[in-house]
Amino acid sequence: MKKKIIKLLIIILFEFICIFINTSSTKYYESNTPIPILTYHSVTDNNFTACENMFVKPSEFEKQMKMITEQGFTPIFADEIKNAYLYKNPIIITFDDGYIDNYQIVYPVIKENHIKITIFIITNNIDKKHFLTSTDLLEMYQSGFVSIQSHTASHKRLTLLDDSQLEKELKDSKNAIIKLIKKKPLAVTYPFGSINQNQIKLINKYYQIGFTSSSGVMSNDHNKYIIKRYQVNKNTDLKSLCNYLRSFK
Repeated sequence: MKKKIIKLLIIILFEFICIFINTSSTKYYESNTPIPILTYHSVTDNNFTACENMFVKPSEFEKQMKMITEQGFTPIFADEIKNAYLYKNPIIITFDDGYIDNYQIVYPVIKENHIKITIFIITNNIDKKHFLTSTDLLEMYQSGFVSIQSHTASHKRLTLLDDSQLEKELKDSKNAIIKLIKKKPLAVTYPFGSINQNQIKLINKYYQIGFTSSSGVMSNDHNKYIIKRYQVNKNTDLKSLCNYLRSFK
């Protein structure tokens, strides 16, 4: 029994090494400068999500956005990452899930500070309680400050799905966004950050880039379907975030 367990662990380790080797050398943008990519979820004083840490207070969020502007960063959309080298001090600010506070609280702040953000929406949750409405999304998209991209159709853990289920999650979400804003989404974020090498082949059929929830930075030797991001939550203080961003300049 012990030998079987050791053999299984060796196989799992070998598969992980193969995935890392196969996915760590794909260039996506022509630059030697890493790009900071921030991840937010909800911005509220009254958290209603199951994850108690996955939110930022409005007062803190406003300070963070002003700091980003004052530090001379240029916010760009997630689907502009391929041409990030064209911008001075590029930064990508993303939101996962598509909560209603992204419109009520986030939207006014980014407009005031002329900041671009990308919202990855769970398309089956549009118009549901606590989530963005179709009207909200269309208004934000048409403002020029918000890019609407995919967080799949129903936020299922992708590694637990077979190919047909995965394809439905990707295809349905893409079609819903096209129907709403009349533009194809190019990027997707993975629910719970889970993805494997075999699934990337299918994701490539519907999207050009993919983001995980793993902490890290984007550089030109990263696989375009395993782009890491820096998580911002209620425990992220302004000084820590400022120091982190200064390391990119």
